[in-house]
Parts: sequence; structure tokens; C-alpha cells
Amino acid sequence: MLSKQVLRQQARDRRRQLSPQWVQQRSQALVDRLRHWPRWPNLGTVFLYSPLPGEPDVALLCADRTKTWGVPRCVGDRLDWHVWPPGAPLPPGRFGIGEPEPTWPRLTMESADAVLVPALMGDRQGHRLGWGAGFYDRALSTATGWRIGLLFAEFLVESLPADPWDVPMDAIVTEAAWLPISANV
Repeated sequence: MLSKQVLRQQARDRRRQLSPQWVQQRSQALVDRLRHWPRWPNLGTVFLYSPLPGEPDVALLCADRTKTWGVPRCVGDRLDWHVWPPGAPLPPGRFGIGEPEPTWPRLTMESADAVLVPALMGDRQGHRLGWGAGFYDRALSTATGWRIGLLFAEFLVESLPADPWDVPMDAIVTEAAWLPISANV
């Protein structure tokens, strides 16, 4: 099996080749799949992310004004979550990723009914490959809501290397499939 470092580089190289139109088309299909999840209507607070180029655009979900949307901000070696009013600008933070203003209301990880997690790659056992800094694994270790990894189908592989600190997802969602990992999803 290839190392995480090699897999990350392969995924980043492939993402650079994706056209914005390709990403938007598949993002819409992925978002539609999420909206058809039977538990979706009952979720009150959903944590999502500000997508990097090549990541599923989950902002398409935010037309649903019945939910509270949370987005992360990097603070030291952790993620702080804040309420995001959809459409409000998310200025680039420490890693060039859009982040909420520090003055926006805070949310705790335990308040999320579901956490939508970006991934460079994912596997059929619920493992995800992130950028390698561990921000999401640290945050997800205290999550009480569903942990849902989002990626495009071509970044889904049979198996990924996993370390003891890697927090598995309860489901992996692509534009083509919903892969439940936990029995209660």
C-alpha cells in the first residue's frame, strides 16, 4: 500500500486537473444525495467547510434556511466552529481557506447533528485522508453527531492506510453513492 504522503500528492495532482464546471456538476449531484438522506430533514445543526479547489461545494446545501450552519476557523492546532449565515463572506484564513469571523457566535462540536468532512481520498471502511495536519481528527474525536466524509467518486479507493488517531467516518458520500459505515446512519 502506498504511503499517506504519496496518496496525498496523487490526490492533489488529480484535483488540479479538475475543471470548475466538472466540480460544480458533481457537487450538485453529491448535495442532492445528501438531501435525500432520510435523516437530513431532522438535522438542526450541520457543520460544513469552505471548499478548496477540487472539493465538493457544500455551500449548495445552504439554501435550506431551517438549519444552523457551522464552519471552522483554525486557532492554533484546533478548529473552532462558528455559526455561518449563508452567503456571508468567509475571508481566507491561515491556510488560505475561507474562515468565519472570530466574533461570530461559537458552536461546540457536541452541538452538531452532522459534520460534513472534506477528504482528499476516502475508503470503503470509512477512513479519510486529509491534508495531514490532524485538525479534523482532533475535532472529530469529540463529535457526537454523524461524521460524513465527502469526496468525488474517483477519490474513493478500496483501502487507505490508517493510524490509531484517525477518526473513521460514519458514512462516505460521493456524487455516485452513499456508503454507510456505521449501522445507525
